[in-house]
Amino acid sequence: MTGLECRDAKCSKRRRWTKWLLCVFLMLGFMLLADFLRIPDPAILLMIPVVYSVYSGGYINGLLTGSLVILYNAYFFLFRMDDPAGMYKVLNSVLAIATVIFLIGRLKLREEKNVIEFKRRGDALVRMATTDKLTSASNRHAFFELADTIYQNSRQFGTPISLLFIDIDHFKQINDRYGHGFGDVVLKRLSETLRGCLRTSDVNCRYGGEEFVLLLANADGDMAQRVAQRIMDQVRAIRFAEYPDFRFTVSIGVSSMVPADPPGIDRLIRNADKAMYCAKQSGRDRIAVGQPEQGEDTSKPAAGDADRRIRKDI
Repeated sequence: MTGLECRDAKCSKRRRWTKWLLCVFLMLGFMLLADFLRIPDPAILLMIPVVYSVYSGGYINGLLTGSLVILYNAYFFLFRMDDPAGMYKVLNSVLAIATVIFLIGRLKLREEKNVIEFKRRGDALVRMATTDKLTSASNRHAFFELADTIYQNSRQFGTPISLLFIDIDHFKQINDRYGHGFGDVVLKRLSETLRGCLRTSDVNCRYGGEEFVLLLANADGDMAQRVAQRIMDQVRAIRFAEYPDFRFTVSIGVSSMVPADPPGIDRLIRNADKAMYCAKQSGRDRIAVGQPEQGEDTSKPAAGDADRRIRKDI
């Protein structure tokens, strides 16, 4: 158990004790109030803290406070009032308290289940909105949000960032020869390989089709090239049980910069994309390094989809 988990467990235990003590003091307060007002039948008044105890703390708190109420009712009707019907009233209060604890407890459990279910569905919606369903990598929308945060942090502290633009070589031929189902398997295996080469601070994004973009936080050009080489080596070593002789390769474009105004993350993507295109032209299955151009217009978006479709035929 980590230190954070220990602290959470201690806080949870402290909250449970706080709730229980609050229920006890609330119960004692209502008992004193009933005694001060000389209420002839305090059972109804004392039902209020029982309801609160069950709803706020669950069955255990309800049973504890309910037991206190039953003991007080027994004292009040059997000894203090010496009521001939005291035993009947005590048994009646026991039945009423048990019913309240059961019903309110069920309501509490149902509410907790609904909260858990709503949270689960909310988390699922967030995953659907931010991740690629096939590869579990970040989608473009989530990538640009994360990239902007990393870019701004790097600009603030003056640390370098790097981006790898990765494209599967001859992916169209893979789909044509082995089928789109196997092509999806290739994409999944590549995404798993990329995640295994990254740190928790880095971002893996399926940028489109067979293209992936990796944003490396606090990484200069040398580190980015080492990561790219590790990816190349691991991709070449991937094997598939369906087709033992099948191999595939990737082309990688690398771009690095120290963020500054006015250039943005689009320039980093554009230069890595150009470098990847150079790797394709140079024979594929290789790494090419691009450098930001100081005079480049950063208002234009990264390489368009039309350009990218043309490159698939190269």
